[in-house]
Parts: sequence; structure tokens; C-alpha cells
Amino acid sequence: AYDLLKQFTYVRDFNNRDDFYVKYPITIEGDSGNTEYEAVDRLSSPDFKAIINSYLRNALDIGILPNINGVYYRINDDIRIENRTEKIYSRFAGNEDENIYFFADEKNTCLKMTAGKMKFVYTTDYFFYKNNIMVEQTMPKKSKKTLTELLKPYVNVSNDCLKLFIVYLCHLFIYDTSHMICIINSTHGSGKSTLTKLIKKLLDPTLSENTLIPSNVEELKNHCANNTVVCFDNTRPLKDNESDILCAAVTGSTVAKRKLYSTSDEVLLFLKNIVILNGIDIVPKRADFVERSLMFELKSLANGKRKTEKEFWDSFEQDKPYILYDIFETISKAMSIKPTIDLNGKSHRMYDAFTWMCSIAVALGYKLEEFQKIFFENTSNLQDLSDEQDNFVNIVIRYINSQHGLKVTGKMTDVYNKIKEYAGTEDFPQNSSAFSRKMNEKSVKLEELGYRFETKLKKDATYITLSKKSNRPQLTKMVS
Repeated sequence: AYDLLKQFTYVRDFNNRDDFYVKYPITIEGDSGNTEYEAVDRLSSPDFKAIINSYLRNALDIGILPNINGVYYRINDDIRIENRTEKIYSRFAGNEDENIYFFADEKNTCLKMTAGKMKFVYTTDYFFYKNNIMVEQTMPKKSKKTLTELLKPYVNVSNDCLKLFIVYLCHLFIYDTSHMICIINSTHGSGKSTLTKLIKKLLDPTLSENTLIPSNVEELKNHCANNTVVCFDNTRPLKDNESDILCAAVTGSTVAKRKLYSTSDEVLLFLKNIVILNGIDIVPKRADFVERSLMFELKSLANGKRKTEKEFWDSFEQDKPYILYDIFETISKAMSIKPTIDLNGKSHRMYDAFTWMCSIAVALGYKLEEFQKIFFENTSNLQDLSDEQDNFVNIVIRYINSQHGLKVTGKMTDVYNKIKEYAGTEDFPQNSSAFSRKMNEKSVKLEELGYRFETKLKKDATYITLSKKSNRPQLTKMVS
């Protein structure tokens, strides 16, 4: 048993060194011959142990095996000593030269996309693990329709917004990049949850699709660490710490949490997620969240255009293989375009995502200037909506504008008390320390809107100066 097990490849999970995985060869017999592929499983998996037991029974021609747990303990020790670590992938993998998509079928089929080429493969250098909630993806088929024609019946947005959505959707299938946050915002009954499910079914079908955002921050960290694609349904306005975690997750970050049953040991969780939110009033207020987001506002559905759930999903499942083929083909084309694309001097904070999306737009046959115009109109509109909803910033700005010389100076505590009295609302920091932290957080936003925030530490107290820059026009867009 030990000799058999030593033939296979073992690794420790990069994100959890106590999880051991094994990669081993499998042969499937078919009408057209045998297919050789690689399977990846946890070393402790009952399924893997059943395969080993079955092999040993046949090889030794015995019905009952002796207890071989000691062999697994020995393999465990070998793995710890060798200490080979690998990232364990669920659906996507790749680098700047290739993108790999895992179909999670019986043969562990993968689609390898390189510049201008696509190829099905059954063995890769990556460790794709099919967990217990993953669903087999539909095999792609070629169609004569364009991706726009295929998706238009299912995405209830304007024509310009549809172009942006299709580019965004294709970009989600690229692994080695950061992805912008998708915010689906609209009224009741416009299909927000349905569109979120559609993205999930195309991108990463699982037994669980949309979920509510966890109420506990530690649960949110765990959810992001255990899922590549996170889809939050009927999302309420995000708290600041939730916003921070999701911002870190889309660009890639490591967060710490206390190890279970210990007092001080920490476990590091690596977060790198595709984040999709839907809701009625979920315009983000944090500047860093806004800058990482695109918003898709759905149109109201006319009664005559409504379909039953069954009609909608039956139609979608028929078109799904053709949609997937066009997406994969588009990615392959974009990989040829990206190295030499000229962005016309345009840039964005999410530069890598922006460059990929521009390349995808060109691959789809869109004019680059037109796509960039649609992209920046979307981000600008979201910024405007966020400014309107940022009540704290608007209160501070209105107070500065009400002062002689458009300037106020004084001790932090005194300035806080004056602005709090001016605000006349309970939705305001409850003490000067919280006010100071909020001012530091919003300093970039105030700067963007043409206002200056400065602090100076003196012997008796911290002094603050708030003023309007003289070289900027008066802000006219305010919340009353």
C-alpha cells in the first residue's frame, strides 16, 4: 500500500498547511478508447481511500483488507517533511500566458486558452479540486450568433450598458487579474437576483448560488476565503469593515483570524475574489469601494415581457453552451490583443482590469473609444451617486460653505461640537475622536471635491482647519 501511494503527487494547501492533497492518474474506458486524466482529492477523502482499497483488493485478490491507517500516517509524515505547497484551485487558474477553466466533470476536463488558441486538456500543472458543492459546467458549442445576440434576451439593461456588461462578464473568466466589483441596482421585480444567478451559472455553477451577506465579519472572511465567486443577494448598505474586506478581496489580500481552540495562534486567509452584489439601495459610500466598482441598473420589466422562472431558465440552458463558447473565444482573442493595445492615454485605478476590459472590447468588435466612453460614464455616474449619498461629507461641506471666508479653524473638539450642532442629526459621529477618524477617512473625498482638511498638533490640543480651495468652483450638487 505504501509503495502504491508513494507513486502519486502530494502537496500541502498553500492557504492551509494542514490540508493535504493528492494528484493521481485515472483511466476511463469509452467507446472511442481510453481517456487518461488526473484527479485531485484530499488525502483524507473517503472516496480516495475507497479507490486505493479497491485497487489493493484486486491486486492482492483478497476480499478483506487489513487496517492500513498506519500507511496513511506515514504518507502524512512524508508530506510534512517534503513541505511542498501549492495553491488549490476550484474553477480558474492561469498566468499572463494562459487561462485555464475547469469543467468539474467526470474526466476533469479543462479548457486551456492562450493567445488566439483554445484546447481541451485533461492534465495540467495546476491542482484543480472539485469540492462537494461544485456543479459540472456545460460543454461549450460554437454558434453563428454573436455574444450580444445570445445575451440580450437575458440582460435587462440599455444597449450601452449591455456592451459594458458583456465585456465585464468575459473579464471575470480571466484568472491572473483583479476584477471590478459588480453592483446590480434597481427596483423590486426587475430581475436583480436572476441576473446574479445567471452570472454565477456561467462563471462557476455550484449547489449554492446567491447568499445573504454574513452578519459577522469573521464569517465574511471565511466565506471569501472558501469561495472564488461571492454573490450576495438583497444586499443592505455595507458597513465600513465589510467594505474594507471586500475591497481587499477584489485586489487580493491576506487577512488574519484567531485559530480555533487557541488563545493567540493566528490563521492567515488569502482572499482573492470576484464580488457581485445586488440590492435596491446599495450605492457604496466609501471612495475606495466606489473606485473598484461598476454599477448595472436594470430597467423595469413590462408585464407583457415577463416569463416564468421555468421558461427563462429553460431558454437560458439551451443558449448557455453557445454563450460559453463565445466567451472563451473572446478571451483567447483578447490575449492576443492585450500586449500591444493602445489605451489612447486613458487609465483607471484598477489599471489591470481596465486594460483587460479594453482588450476584450476590441476582441468583441467594439470601437475602443466608444467602450471607454461607456466605461467612464458608468464610473462617473456611480461616483456622483456616492457623493450624493455621503451625508457626512455633505454636512461638512455645507458647514464650510456657511462660514465667512469659506474657512473654519479651531480645536478639534470645538469644531466637532459646532458641526454636530449644525448637522442636527443623530447620524453623525458621537464624539470628537470618532469625528477625527471620519475626517481622516474622508480627506481624499473632500480633496477631490475641492476642500482642504489639515490638522496641527499643539501642546494643549489638536487643531483643525477646514477650507474651500479658491481655485475650484462652488460645489452645486448637494443633498438637502
